[in-house]
Amino acid sequence: MNYSGMNTFIAKLLRAINRVLLSIEATVIIVAGVLITVALFYGAIVRYVIHGSFPQEAELSWLLYTWLVFIGSSYVLSKGDHPTVTFIRGRLGKIYNLFIYLVCIVYVSIILRQAILYSDIFVLQKTATMGLPLYYFYAALILGFIFIDIRYIMKVIDLFVKQ
Repeated sequence: MNYSGMNTFIAKLLRAINRVLLSIEATVIIVAGVLITVALFYGAIVRYVIHGSFPQEAELSWLLYTWLVFIGSSYVLSKGDHPTVTFIRGRLGKIYNLFIYLVCIVYVSIILRQAILYSDIFVLQKTATMGLPLYYFYAALILGFIFIDIRYIMKVIDLFVKQ
């Protein structure tokens, strides 16, 4: 997002929020990406070279992949939208863009609300092999959707504060 033509205070605030989100997203993406690569590589070595097993591989990969998907989605949203969709929306005007962003905010917020409501259940449910609470998986959804909502709110502000 380009905040150059905005009110100075709002532009600084949005840039600060963007920097915080980007630092969290980049850290999670790098750490999860490296760990999933290591886990899969280790699993392959154990399976094909040592002829052993690494039963935690599937759950560990699933956990790391979940974090990559939800936090990565927020990161991708920070870089813009799908180019074709953005092109079409750009031609239809600010009100149409506002409508699309608001629909996205409502949709993500509904899913987020339900995930938070059921988070107590996720703590009780455990994975089969490692016994991890499913909350570790759903925490990625919750954090990712909070970030996505923040990014869409920033897009709405960006629509109306640009000069």
